[in-house]
Amino acid sequence: MGTMEQGRHDALVRLHEVTTRANAGADLATVVQTIADGIVEVSGFRATTVNLLRPDGEFELVAIGGDEPGLDDLLHTRYSSESVLARNADAERWGRFRFIPHTAGKAIPEGFRALDFDPIDHADAWHPLDELSVELTSPGGDLIGIMYVDHPGDGLRPDADLIELMEIFAGQAGVAIAHAQQREQLRESAWLGGMLRRVIDTVGTPRELDATMDSVLEILRSELSADAAWLDVFPSDDPGSLVRSRGDDGVFTVSAAIGAYGATLARDAQDRDRSLVLGRRELGSDHRLLTEGQRSWMQRALDADGVHAIALAPLDLDEDVAGQIVVMRKRERSWTTLEAEAVRDVGRELGWAIGRDRSRHRERMAREDLERVARERRELLQSLASEVGPLFASVDNYLTAQRLEYDHPARLGLDRFWTLFERVGALVAFEQPGGMPMPEKVDVPGLLGVQWSYLERVATEHEVQLLALDAQPAQYAWADPAQLEWVTQLLLEDVLGSARRQSSVRISVVTLNGRLVMSAQTSGLDDAPEHSRRVGDRVADSDARWWRTGVSELLARQDGRLTTRTGPLGRRVLSVSLPVPPEA
Repeated sequence: MGTMEQGRHDALVRLHEVTTRANAGADLATVVQTIADGIVEVSGFRATTVNLLRPDGEFELVAIGGDEPGLDDLLHTRYSSESVLARNADAERWGRFRFIPHTAGKAIPEGFRALDFDPIDHADAWHPLDELSVELTSPGGDLIGIMYVDHPGDGLRPDADLIELMEIFAGQAGVAIAHAQQREQLRESAWLGGMLRRVIDTVGTPRELDATMDSVLEILRSELSADAAWLDVFPSDDPGSLVRSRGDDGVFTVSAAIGAYGATLARDAQDRDRSLVLGRRELGSDHRLLTEGQRSWMQRALDADGVHAIALAPLDLDEDVAGQIVVMRKRERSWTTLEAEAVRDVGRELGWAIGRDRSRHRERMAREDLERVARERRELLQSLASEVGPLFASVDNYLTAQRLEYDHPARLGLDRFWTLFERVGALVAFEQPGGMPMPEKVDVPGLLGVQWSYLERVATEHEVQLLALDAQPAQYAWADPAQLEWVTQLLLEDVLGSARRQSSVRISVVTLNGRLVMSAQTSGLDDAPEHSRRVGDRVADSDARWWRTGVSELLARQDGRLTTRTGPLGRRVLSVSLPVPPEA
């Protein structure tokens, strides 16, 4: 094997070793650094840089190979890919490589730096302003980066064999970087997915909103390696101002600058449906983002607090913006696309939490309003009952002493009052904190005793069905035996006397709030024929209603009341209310 062939063989062996090491890299940073060092080892160039294409369309210098001085401070420099590709468009084509000789007279682009060395005295000598680069592509042919080499070891421009060797290396380097990026994205996606699950679990745990926000901020700081993070919540009725802010981590100038814009940045991010990434590059290139003066002001705020880049996402609340979440880094490390998307997802979860908190607040306020209205109404009704009840009781006693006929307008008006008063009392009882007390049902036949049999016999004679509803085994005795006789007379004359043939009379007795309440109601119909009436003439005769006055006087002596009225469809309704008598 000749010397030239042996040298080519050795170069290919070194190339294979370098690409093997690159493909074995544990992460993307290791892979690109291995490539940068490997091209120096394989080609003999003393300096090389590897620049990766970022999602925003810019190249970032991520790895430097060789030991040339003055290059380390260029690490993580970013510059427009459009300007670089346009610059190479009219360059000399050396296979896949692009060569721009110093004689082309092109100025050094911003972010680039010429090495300081003296070219040798040779026709093909390499000049410090010469440029040689190659695009790095994925297996699918997509541009993923660009690699520069500079200052060849022998001081001469590379020959065709070396260019061919470096082309092979560049092809292998593009494959290795593309695979490393895929692995990096998978790891990052799984890691951010775990972080998002923690956020979802935190948001879903019932607790105060402030505690939820504090926990989420702590997750973001630790998982995203953020130097600062905070949340701004906008009031529902004025999205342009802040209602509260959680955390700022000492970046007071930046937090004040962002807060001054209110919901402007958050709405912009929501319209774009992605997080806003704010740094020197974004503020300088994205002219849709704020005005020129505002961008300059924001950049000064970032510089004042030593912040490199911010990721800002809206807290979505339906179609509105409830607030914004801001995370930032002070080191020279940009936000990746997946990280920015994760911040956006966290904003959605926190927006849901704020919506839940506001719904609970509205429900709480509505309950408090209802309780306040109910309390005020209850107090009003209680005041009415305490003030008006005794007053009308005196009026009732006075009218009873006057022995007015029961169909006297004053007596009828008072009956209507007591009916209303009982309803008010029931409403007051219903609105008490414990609710309305349940009535206890009383055995009607047992309460009336032998008078019940007498009423049944009369009802049967006149084809009226007598019903005792809600009968229970409890037995009660009348405090005054005369009360039983008068009440029986009342049921006989007033209720049975107004019932129609083939109808029914329902009687029920309950105890409620310390009183015994008897209710009787007929089921006659207004359109019944005249001959079906029980004793229509007798009921219509006001002189025959003497028993009502007698019963009223008797009941009044023991704080009792009698009310009668005509109900729906002409039904006769009678109510007797007495203090509960002692059990038999």
